[in-house]
This record gives sequence, C-alpha cells and structure tokens, in this order.
Amino acid sequence: MSTTRRTAALVATLAASASVLTMAPADAAPTADAAKSRITVHASDHEVDPGSQFVLRGRMVSEGDAVEGARVRVQAYRDGGWHNLRGAVVSTNDEGRYRVRVVLSSGGDRDLRVVGNPAGDAIRTARGYTVVRVLG
Repeated sequence: MSTTRRTAALVATLAASASVLTMAPADAAPTADAAKSRITVHASDHEVDPGSQFVLRGRMVSEGDAVEGARVRVQAYRDGGWHNLRGAVVSTNDEGRYRVRVVLSSGGDRDLRVVGNPAGDAIRTARGYTVVRVLG
C-alpha cells in the first residue's frame, strides 16, 4: 500500500473519532517486565485557522495508575515520517494529566500524535493520535 493511501486511511480512521487510546507499539523494544501504558489525546478544536493556537490535553496511565513526570511531546506526520513540533513538550502532573499549546501554519488535515515517555524503563512509552484540520 502506498504512503499516500496509508496516510489517507489513517486520516479517515482518525477523523471518525475525536480521540484515540493506544498502547505502546510493537516496534518499541521495552524490557520484558515493563508495564504497559496508554495516553489519551483531546484537541480543543478540530478545525483551526493557520497560526491560531489550540490545546491538546490528555492523561497517561499505567495499570490504572497515573504516570507522573512523563515527558509528553507532540509530533506531526509529514514527508513520510513523524517530526517533533518545536516547543510542544510538557510533563505530566501528579494525576498523569498534560496540557500543551500548539500552533500549526500549514493548511490541510494534519496527523498529530503525542508521545508519553515515562522516566526510567519500568513503564513503556505510549502514543496517542488525532487529526486537526488547518483551514486556509
């Protein structure tokens, strides 16, 4: 399947849901005893003007418990890969919650993911996905 078709299929799937829960992907190489984790992502707006600020927020948990102090970064999919958005990095609070402000300038549907990376190797990294349309 071509990259364009895969991207279109991903956009169609994600557009049907405002937020998605995910587990650590198979390509991650956690230690055998590392606990699974998941992270949610909710966008304050799903259609924004170029250069306008919006917020991504969510929560990271592992085995039902909040993951405090995890580094959460926002990435955008473009040119065949995931790229970190400059300045879009925060840490989870004591309830496992995060809130990060994002500004996008390129028009069109933008595939975004948040990557929650806990300190140490006892808990696996988690990824959550959403799509935001930049008007213009």
